[in-house]
Amino acid sequence: MSLTDKIFELKDEYQQMIVDSNGGWPDVMCFADLNRVRGLLSSYSLDLAKEAAKYNRDFVSLYAQRKVNYFLEKTRLMNAGITEDKKTIIKSASAAEPYAEIYVKELRASEAMNEGLKTTATLILKQTNELLKSINQDIAILRKEFESIHERS
Repeated sequence: MSLTDKIFELKDEYQQMIVDSNGGWPDVMCFADLNRVRGLLSSYSLDLAKEAAKYNRDFVSLYAQRKVNYFLEKTRLMNAGITEDKKTIIKSASAAEPYAEIYVKELRASEAMNEGLKTTATLILKQTNELLKSINQDIAILRKEFESIHERS
């Protein structure tokens, strides 16, 4: 099971707690379950943040590599004055650009894939953090409710 599947499974479990409490706040009996869900979500959130950082590093690295390779190929073409197939004469930097773009096409695809992974992980991480805020809020309310019950006794 992937990390995001685990996160969404916990989200569903939390939503079920709310449904089971008739749409209100989860009751005191859910306190242990809420703490368990919060602990697991916090752990998964940290793992997801590490994944998002890795995707970001890969994206930035591929972006830089593509840019360097693009300018190296463009320079090589301008210095040679002719394309690899010897069919097109290169007279200017703008004439070399399309051929340099073709040269870095695979890097651009990998870069785009990593950017998509980074963006997806970041969005899920933001949603997970919002869910954690909600669970923390529920736990605080239950804690106050529990304390007020014991003060009355």
